[in-house]
Amino acid sequence: MTLNDHVTSAVRGRWIVASASYTRFISIRVFVLLILLVITTSSFGAGATDPRASNGEAWDVQRGENGDRDSGAIASGGASYPFDGFGYLKLRIPDTSDAMLAHGRYLEGFGLVPDGDRRFDSLTPLYLGGVVASRALYAPDDEDYLRYVDSFTNTLGSAITLEVVYGGAIGAYADGGYPAIAATSDGDRKLEIGDNYVVFMQNLLDTPDPAEGPSGYGPSAHVFSNGNGGSLVGFSAIDTKPFDARFPDPAAPQSIGFLHRLNLRPGETKTLLHFVVKGKTESFEPGSGFPVFLDNAGQTAYFEDVPLSEGFPDAGRQIHKVRVTAQRLAAAPDLRGLTPREVAGIANWRVDTTAPVRSCRIVEQRIRGLHECLIDGGRAEDVVRDYLLRIAAYDSNGPGYNAYVALNPDVFRIARALDKKAEGNEPLGVLHGVPIALKDNINTTDMPTSSGSRALANWTPATDAFVAARLRAAGAIILGKTNLDEMALSDYSISTLGGRTLNAYDPSKSAAGSSGGSAVAVAANLAMAALGTDTLNSLTNPASWAGLTTLRPSYGLVGRSGIAPLSEITDVVAPMTRSVEDLALLLDVLAGPDPEDAATEVVGERRPHQPYTAALGSSSFETVRIGVFRQRFLPLSLNPEVGATIDKALADMAALGATLIDVEIDGYDDLVGAALDNAPADHDKVLDSYFAESSSDHVLAPTVQKLVESGSLPERVLRHFEKALSRDSPSLAESEATMQARRELREKFLELLEAHDLDAIVYPAATQRPEPLDAGRSRYGFVSGTTEESALTGLPHLTVQAGWAGGVYPVGMNMLGRMYDERTLLSLAYAFEEATQHRRAPAVAP
Repeated sequence: MTLNDHVTSAVRGRWIVASASYTRFISIRVFVLLILLVITTSSFGAGATDPRASNGEAWDVQRGENGDRDSGAIASGGASYPFDGFGYLKLRIPDTSDAMLAHGRYLEGFGLVPDGDRRFDSLTPLYLGGVVASRALYAPDDEDYLRYVDSFTNTLGSAITLEVVYGGAIGAYADGGYPAIAATSDGDRKLEIGDNYVVFMQNLLDTPDPAEGPSGYGPSAHVFSNGNGGSLVGFSAIDTKPFDARFPDPAAPQSIGFLHRLNLRPGETKTLLHFVVKGKTESFEPGSGFPVFLDNAGQTAYFEDVPLSEGFPDAGRQIHKVRVTAQRLAAAPDLRGLTPREVAGIANWRVDTTAPVRSCRIVEQRIRGLHECLIDGGRAEDVVRDYLLRIAAYDSNGPGYNAYVALNPDVFRIARALDKKAEGNEPLGVLHGVPIALKDNINTTDMPTSSGSRALANWTPATDAFVAARLRAAGAIILGKTNLDEMALSDYSISTLGGRTLNAYDPSKSAAGSSGGSAVAVAANLAMAALGTDTLNSLTNPASWAGLTTLRPSYGLVGRSGIAPLSEITDVVAPMTRSVEDLALLLDVLAGPDPEDAATEVVGERRPHQPYTAALGSSSFETVRIGVFRQRFLPLSLNPEVGATIDKALADMAALGATLIDVEIDGYDDLVGAALDNAPADHDKVLDSYFAESSSDHVLAPTVQKLVESGSLPERVLRHFEKALSRDSPSLAESEATMQARRELREKFLELLEAHDLDAIVYPAATQRPEPLDAGRSRYGFVSGTTEESALTGLPHLTVQAGWAGGVYPVGMNMLGRMYDERTLLSLAYAFEEATQHRRAPAVAP
C-alpha cells in the first residue's frame, strides 16, 4: 500500500491520514525525531559552525562532532527533511583497484574545520591509493544553497584516472512521497549529460506534473555544471551501483549520484564544484522532523504541543523558487572566496579563468622565495592547502613519519586574513604567510600544548609563548605542533600522543630527539621551518640526522617564556631550517628581550644593531681561522663513515682557503663531568611553575603530581617524575660547584678562541649515523651527540650539514663561537653551505 492510499483529503495543503495504524506508526517516528532534534539543537548553536540557509533551514553539515561522520555531507537536511543524507563522495581508481571504495563506503575523515565565515575546510585531507582528496564547503547566509568544492591530487609518479561519484539520498524512501524530477535545465524532466541542474521533489500525491507540487518535504535543486559536461560522464544510484551510469535504480529510487571521470597527471589537482539548493516544505509541519499529520479540525493528531504553521506555501511555489536559484547558479556560479588557482582547477564547469594564477613552490623552497611569491600574487591559503596535502601524503600516510601531533584548526582563517591584508596593500611582515611548525612543548592559544603526553592532550595554555607571539607578529602561520620525546626527556622522539617519529631519509631509522618531529617536518618539506628546544642534544642531533641547520643560541638571546622547561640554566629555543639564510631570517624575528625571561635582559646591549641576515656573504674562507676540536672526534672510530664525512668537510674548508688548527683542552672530560654532575634537581618545581603561569585557572592547572596520578604516563616518564617528587633539590653549595665548573669550561673555550685568533671551533654534531628504531642506550636513553660545549657554557654553536655518510645519511657539523657572536657563525656556515650545496630532499617524500 502506498502513502497515497492512506491520504483521503487535503485542506490547504494539510494532509489528513485516515488509517489509524499508519498514523500511530508515523507518530512514533515523530516522537523519536523530536527527541533527536532536541539533542541536536542543544549540541549545536546556530551560527558559523552550524549554518542555516537564508530561509532558516539548517544544513546539518556532518563534521565529526557528537559521533557523526566527518564527511561534510548533509545529515537530516534540517527541519524540512528533504534529504536522507546528501553530499557524500565515493571514489574508484580503476587503474589500481576496480573495487576501491565502490561499495558501501563514503569518504569521511576530512577534518573539517570552520573558518568563522561560514566556510569549512579539510584540515586532514584523505590519502587513498596515491590520491589526496580534500573537501571545502560554503554556506552563504544570504542564499539557500550549500557549495561543495572537492579536490583530488595525484601524488604518484604516473598519470591516473579517477572515478568520483557525488550525491546521496533525495528524501527518506516514501516519507513525504517518492522522489520525482520536477525539472531539468532543458525542461524535459529527463536527466542527461547536457543538463546543468536538476530539481527533485517528493511527490506526495503522485501529481502528474511534479513541478506543480506539492512537495512532501522541501524540494531541492542540484547544480552540477553550466552546460559544459567536462568531467561528468553519467548519473547513478550512489547507494547501490555508484559507478554504473544508470539512474534511477528501482532498488533505491531515492538515490542519486553524479558520476565524474578525472584524468590526472603526476602532481596535478582537479576540482569538482556542486551546489545544493534547499526549499521549504509545501506539505508538512516545519520543525517536526518527520511529518505531523492533522485531523479535520487542523489539530495535530497525537502531539498537541507541536506548534502549527500559519499556512504552507502554495503548492509548487518552493519548487519554482529552488529552480530559479539553480538557473542563476548555472549561469553564474558562486565562486566567492575561491582562489584563482582553485577556480582554474574546476573540471566540471566552464568558468572564467582569466585571473592570473600564482602558484608558490614549497618543496625545497626558502623563506625569502615563498615570501616574494606571496607578495607577488600568491595566496597563503593555497600554500596552507599544499602543506596539508603533503602532510596527508607523507606524514599521516606514505612513510608515516609521525612528525606532527596536531594541526592548527585556525590555519585557513589565518591564511585568508593574511591574503586579505595583502590584497589591501597593507604592510606585510617579513614572514607573511610562511607556515612554521612548533615543537609541542611551546605554548599556543589555538592548540593544546601536550609535550607529547596523553595526560596533557586537552590542555590549552592561556597565552602564546614569547617565540610564538613573535612569529605571529611577523606574519607567520603556525601550521601545527610537532612530536617530541614525551616531556622532552630523552634523545629520541617517542610519545604516547604522537607515537614514534621516523627518520626523514630512512623511515626504518630513528629521527633522534627530542626535537625530532620538528626536524622531520622541515626535512620532508612538511613545513617551511620549525622551532625546537634543547637542554642537551635535542636540537643538534635531530638536525644532524635530518640534513638541517640549527642553532644553540647564546644563553639569553631568545626568550623562553611559555615553553615547558627542563632546566632554567641550559634550556634554549631555536629554529630548525633547510638553509642558513632561513635560520638567520628567523633569528632576526626571534632574538630580543622577553619580559618574562630574566635571562634575556642583556640581549638589548649585546645583540648587534644590524640584522643577522646582513652578515650572510660577508665571510671569505681565505681569511678564516678554524679550530678543529679533535677531542670530540674520538668516538668516530666506531663510525668511520661519519668521520670520513667530517674530514671531507674540513678538507673543503681548507680548499676554500681556511686555516685549520687542531686545538684541545687539558682535562676536558673531567671538566665536562663536573659541569654535568649535581645539576639542580628542580624539574618538578620549574614545571609546576610553568603550568601555573600558563593556565587561566591556577586551581585547575596541571601539576607534576597530577600527571603522576593521571595513569596516562609511560613507565619511563612516570619514573622520572616520581624521582623528581621524592628527592630534595641540591644544596646551594652543590649548585654553585656545578655553575663554577660551567664557568671554567666556558673560559677554556674562550681562551682557545683568543689564543689562536679563531673565528670558530669545529667538531661533529652527532658522532654516529641514524640508529635502528629499536636501538638506543638503555633503550631510548640518549644519542651520542656533542652539545655539552654549548649547553654547559652558554656559548653559541651552529649546526650545518657537512655531507653524507656513505652517500645515504646526512651528517652535521657544529661551529662554536663567542658569546652573542652568532653573526660570525652564520656568515661561516652560509659560505660553507653555498660552496658545498649538500642539501637534498628525502627520496621517500618527493
